[in-house]
Amino acid sequence: MKKAAKFVAIALVMAVVVVFSPLASLSADAVTLPGYKAASTVSAAKNCTTNYKDCVKFVRMCAQKGGVPVQKGRKYGYSTEQYMKYLTSEGFAVINQLTLCGDETVLGSGKYGNLCVEQNKGKLAAGDLLAYKCKKCGKYFHMAVVTDIDQGVDSNLHYWIVYAQSSKGMIRNQPMYQFSHNGHGRGNVALYALHFTSSDNGFTACTKTVKKLKAKKVTTKKAKLSWKKTSGAVAYNIYAKTYAGGPVEFVKQVKGNSVKVAIPKNSKGKVYNYKKVQFAVAPVFKQSAAFEGVTKTYKVVGKKCKLVKVKETTK
Repeated sequence: MKKAAKFVAIALVMAVVVVFSPLASLSADAVTLPGYKAASTVSAAKNCTTNYKDCVKFVRMCAQKGGVPVQKGRKYGYSTEQYMKYLTSEGFAVINQLTLCGDETVLGSGKYGNLCVEQNKGKLAAGDLLAYKCKKCGKYFHMAVVTDIDQGVDSNLHYWIVYAQSSKGMIRNQPMYQFSHNGHGRGNVALYALHFTSSDNGFTACTKTVKKLKAKKVTTKKAKLSWKKTSGAVAYNIYAKTYAGGPVEFVKQVKGNSVKVAIPKNSKGKVYNYKKVQFAVAPVFKQSAAFEGVTKTYKVVGKKCKLVKVKETTK
C-alpha cells in the first residue's frame, strides 16, 4: 500500500474520472456553461497522447474539448489558482471542497484509493476537474480530470479514478492519493472539485446582465463604476480589459452597484493608461442545483455586459 502511494506521489500524476450514466449532449441555451459535454472532456483525458509536461495545460486542453471557452487574448499559461479563478469568475464552474478517507482502500483493480464517491455525493461528476491544495503552505499545486469509479474489495463503497500529467509529462489512470507537496506531508493535502455548471449537474441558464454601466475617471490610477441594479442579484463581478487585443480579466466581486476600482497594473507593476482600459460587469445570483439527489445552493454568474471605456469626469 505504502509503495503504491509513494509511487504516485513521486509521479505527481492523477486521473479522476467517474461515470454513473451516459452523458448526453447539452443544448446551447440550457446551461450556464453553454454546450458543455462532460463525455468529451473524459474522452480527451483518456486518449491524450500529447506530452504537455504541465498538469494545468493538460486539464485545460481536456476541458476545452468539452466546450470550456478559450480565454480570448491570453497568450500565456495558467497556474492552478489562475485557471480556477478563470472558470469560477466566468460562471463555468463552482467549487466544492471534498472529503478524503483517512485510510487508503484496496480497489477491485488492485489499486488503492481514498476519495470515496458516496462520501462526496452531489459534489463532483464525470468531466469535472480536481484542484489540490497544500494545507501547510496554502498553495494550489496540481490539477486532474475526473473520469471513472472503482469499487472497494471489502465494501460496497466506490472510489474516484483520475487522469493527469506531471511536469515529466507522464499520464496515469490512478485513484486519488493524498500525496505530499514539497515534503509537507500527505495529510496536509486538501482537495477541491471544479464542478461544471451544466444541465447534467443540475444548473439552469443564467443569462441576465447589468444595464447602463458607466466608468468615470477619478484619477489616472482609479475609476468609478456605476450601473443599474439587476433584480435578484446578490453581488456583481468586475472585469477589466487593459489593452487592445488583450484578455478580459476578473478584478473583484462587490455587493453594491457603485464602486471605485484601481486601474490594473502590468506584470512590471506599472499602471495601464486609463484611456485604453475598459470595464465590464456581470451580476451574480444564488441558484439551487439538484444533482445525484443532493440539492445545494451556489452563486452563479450571469452574462457580462458590453465593455465600456473610462471617461473623463465632466466639470
